[in-house]
Amino acid sequence: MEVKEFVKIIRRMCVFYKDCLDCSCRENAFCSSSNMLSDDEAQEMVSNVEKWANEHPAETNQSKLLELFPNLKLNANGIVDYCPKAFGANCNCMGEYVSNDGAFVRDCLGCKNKFWNSEYKVK
Repeated sequence: MEVKEFVKIIRRMCVFYKDCLDCSCRENAFCSSSNMLSDDEAQEMVSNVEKWANEHPAETNQSKLLELFPNLKLNANGIVDYCPKAFGANCNCMGEYVSNDGAFVRDCLGCKNKFWNSEYKVK
């Protein structure tokens, strides 16, 4: 697990376990926010965080939308096949590129993939 991803998930865990009582990182009386960890403790914490992340996947924009509209059309990659802007998303297309025939084309597939797989944030 990359450090950036680890920090992101440990923050989600801290929100989930508001008082730390049931958090697996407290089982051995250590926590990332309160103590310096030995190498063994740090590895155990990474293992605990990875396990928790697998058991509590982050909600994505797509998973939230599919809760409301479970029969939406998905593309061949399993991504909602609608432009995020159609649902009021304030996003810019990821850019344009020149196709083989010289025409400018928007990267709609890349944009949809990035937006719908992004972590859902309550506004």
